[in-house]
Amino acid sequence: MSWNGTVRCGHCYDKGHNKRSCPKLAKFAEENPDSWAAKRLKDSKKKGKIRRCTYCNLKGHNRATCINLKVAKEFYIKDAKKWREAWAEWMVTEGYGIGSLLHCAPDYRHKRGLYVIREFNWNVLNHHDQDGYYQGNALRLLCVKNMRDAIWGNLPRHDELVKKGSPDIKMVGPVPITKKDILAMAPVWWKEGYHSSDVKLNDVFDKDRTHEDYHENGYKD
Repeated sequence: MSWNGTVRCGHCYDKGHNKRSCPKLAKFAEENPDSWAAKRLKDSKKKGKIRRCTYCNLKGHNRATCINLKVAKEFYIKDAKKWREAWAEWMVTEGYGIGSLLHCAPDYRHKRGLYVIREFNWNVLNHHDQDGYYQGNALRLLCVKNMRDAIWGNLPRHDELVKKGSPDIKMVGPVPITKKDILAMAPVWWKEGYHSSDVKLNDVFDKDRTHEDYHENGYKD
């Protein structure tokens, strides 16, 4: 392609096509089937037909029909349900619920003080967002001092569920809560293991997410 965006053939140098679709090269290859040009053109067209899945990087299918992506989504749902079950049980044990009183510093902009849990952020309450290096803010907190400022805060640290959670959250006023109470507050999609209401999980497995063996699969035929 030339500097002004117009395609120019590398064989005949005419505009509007490339080598693969060059009529002059095709004619020459047809008249000389044993020539290097015929072989190169054949290989080029064959290569142009090869498609690799944008998720796993294997040949023979696309992202929409990728069995590896299907399996990955099934495992995501399974792991999400397992994590959320454990999280709900943890909240019951610690007395975390709407109205619980915490002594903490929600983020670097706010000083330590007393905060009341106002709501849970269901969109980040999953293994995907909480079991990594950076956690999504899972608690909506109200500052007791003025009861006006609603601030997002992290979950406390947990050896298995939230390994990088906040280490300085102290429960001051737990509330009696049951697992049934928590599940009653949770959206249906959350209880079913999805991430938001998108049942296809396109928000998690977006176009930039690839299989762990993506680069290695690029060497496979």
